[in-house]
Amino acid sequence: MNTSDCQSVRILLLKSFNSDVGPMDDRYVKELRSSNFIVDCIPALEFEFMNDDKLIKVLRCPDMYADLIVTSPRSCEAISNLIAQNNLSLETAQSLGLSVVGEQAGSADALSDIIINDYLENINSKPLLFLGAEEKLDILPNKLNSKAVHFIELAVYRSRKHSMLDVNLCNYLAKPLLPDYVVFFSPSIVRYSADVLKGSRLVEHSRIIAIGASTHKEMTSSSMFSDVSFNNVALLKKPDVNTLIQTLKSFSYNNNNNIENNNIKNVNNETNSNNNNHCS
Repeated sequence: MNTSDCQSVRILLLKSFNSDVGPMDDRYVKELRSSNFIVDCIPALEFEFMNDDKLIKVLRCPDMYADLIVTSPRSCEAISNLIAQNNLSLETAQSLGLSVVGEQAGSADALSDIIINDYLENINSKPLLFLGAEEKLDILPNKLNSKAVHFIELAVYRSRKHSMLDVNLCNYLAKPLLPDYVVFFSPSIVRYSADVLKGSRLVEHSRIIAIGASTHKEMTSSSMFSDVSFNNVALLKKPDVNTLIQTLKSFSYNNNNNIENNNIKNVNNETNSNNNNHCS
C-alpha cells in the first residue's frame, strides 16, 4: 500500500490522551494522519494522581534509590507535575540525574530483562523504585522478584473509565461510516467498552488490533468478541506508532511479522443489521 492508498483507510483509536493537549496533538493521531490515514479517536481512560507526598520525598532525595523504573507516560507526568507544582529548583530536577534505558523494549517482559541485566552488572545496596499505576499487570514485578532484584513499588496514579466513553461510543456507532480498523491500547479499555460494543456493527465489520500481548489476552476472554472469529483480531507485538503504521500500510497480513494472527478475515463488505449493544 502506498501513501495515497491510505486516504480511504479509516482507523478508530481507543486509548488515553494527554488531558493538557487532547487527541489532536497525540503522537499516534498526528503520525497516522501524516501518513494520510483517516483517524477517529475516542478517549477511553481518565487518570487521577496519588501519593504526591511520597513522590515529592523521592524527588527531593533521589539518592535514596539506585534507579527509577517508569513504564508509562502517566508516571512521567506525575513527576513533571510535582516539579512544577512545588516550585522545585532546576538544580533539584537536574539532581535526579536520569538517563533513559530500555525505551525500545516494547513489552514488560523485555523491559524486565534489561532491568535485571543492568541490576546484576551494577550491584547496589539501594533498591530500585518502580513508579506505576494503582492497578497494574504483574509481569514485570514477578520477573524482578524471580531474580531477587530489590525494588520498591509506589503507585503514583490510578486509571478509570472515561466518563463519556459509553456516550461517545454510542454516537460513533450511529454514524454511517465504520472504521476499517479499531485499535485497543490496553486491557482495561477492552473491559470498559465491552458492554457497548458487544454485538455491534463495529466489532462485526472492522478488523481489531490489540496493542500488546496483555490487551490481546483480555480479548480472548471478553464477551465482546465471543461471536467474532479471532482471525479478525490481531496482536501488534511492539507498541509503537511506526510499527502500527507499517503494519496498516502493508495490508498483507500473511507476510507481516508484526502481527501474530496471519490470516485476518475481511468482513468490511458484509452487512449485519443486528446490534445488541447497550446504546438506546
